[in-house]
Amino acid sequence: MYALIDHLSEQYHGICTWDLSQSLPPVQRMARMGGVDMGQGICLGLASHWIRYHAWDDSLVNHLGGVAINNGHSFIPLDLRLLAHIKQCQWQWRGRLDDALIWLGSPVNDIIKVRTSLNIPVRMNIGRGANAFQQTSLPGSRNTNTRGRVVNWAGLSDDLEKVSGAYAMIVLHGAGGGHAFAAWIGGRGEDACFFDPNFGEYWFEDKQNFFRFMRLFAQNLYNARMGMDRYEIQPLARRVRPNW
Repeated sequence: MYALIDHLSEQYHGICTWDLSQSLPPVQRMARMGGVDMGQGICLGLASHWIRYHAWDDSLVNHLGGVAINNGHSFIPLDLRLLAHIKQCQWQWRGRLDDALIWLGSPVNDIIKVRTSLNIPVRMNIGRGANAFQQTSLPGSRNTNTRGRVVNWAGLSDDLEKVSGAYAMIVLHGAGGGHAFAAWIGGRGEDACFFDPNFGEYWFEDKQNFFRFMRLFAQNLYNARMGMDRYEIQPLARRVRPNW
């Protein structure tokens, strides 16, 4: 899978800027320490912290560590204290997106939901780890997305195109589990940056190339064969406070 995502990103002129995966042994060990079952990962915690640091003109890699590909492939040792904090957040939230959004919107983070043309009437919970999923009530058949139509993974890319100058928390879910990842999507003619806790961070100078990449990304990596058959997108942005 890692070779596939690298190939897809290169095909659409993406650059891997941070090589990190929650499947790395240190992350897996931390996710299973303390007698708390975190399933197979801490994806919602990682994605939320990625948005938090990026929104404040920083990068999670500067604090958590990993392989910084855009910095001469230098290895920054993993900060186990921050990793433990992220795990604690995931545990406290029980994988609930609502709780992650409350944390992001707190005064210390100041990242809030924003309005777009997206029509997403259903809230989904993604469980405590990559393979743990707790679902709220969902109208329609099992094989529909949050807008009630049969899943077409190109629709994920189409919906992301409606987000501009904002972040997107993206949740995939299905009978077999759930997963969360995040993206920054710039305004007209700007860039996009994408973070998947399973694969790391990728930067696209032209956000249109990111949308093309996403059309194949979810279809090839998180399709129905892995139990992922629905998605949700939550647009977010840092609050702009008046100066007075």
